[in-house]
Amino acid sequence: FGALWILVILFLVKRIRLAIALNKVAAQFLAYNPHILLVPIVQAIVAIVWVSFWLFCAAFLLSQVPADYTPTGSFATYQEAYGTANTCAFWESSDECGGTPGACNGQWPTGSVW
Repeated sequence: FGALWILVILFLVKRIRLAIALNKVAAQFLAYNPHILLVPIVQAIVAIVWVSFWLFCAAFLLSQVPADYTPTGSFATYQEAYGTANTCAFWESSDECGGTPGACNGQWPTGSVW
C-alpha cells in the first residue's frame, strides 16, 4: 500500500508544485491586502440584517390577523372544513352553481384544507 502511495505522489509532483505556488501567491495577496478578510464578515452581517428585517416583517403581518379569523377547533368531516365543491365549470355562473364554503375557506383569501 505504501508503494502505491509513493507512486501516486510521484505522478502528481507537478500538480503539488502548482498548488504550493498558488498558495504562495494567495499568501502574498493577503499580505498586501489584509482588508480583504473583512469581506466575509461584512457579508455575514448584511445577511443577518436582511433576515432579521424579513422576520420582523413576517411577524408584523402575522400579528395583523385577528384571533378569530381562522378556526382553531377540529372538524368531524372534510365537508365541514372544506365545504362542498362547485358543481359547474369555471365559465358558468348562476345561483345553482355555487358550492357551500367550509369553515376553513369561507373568508378571503380562500385557502385549502390540510
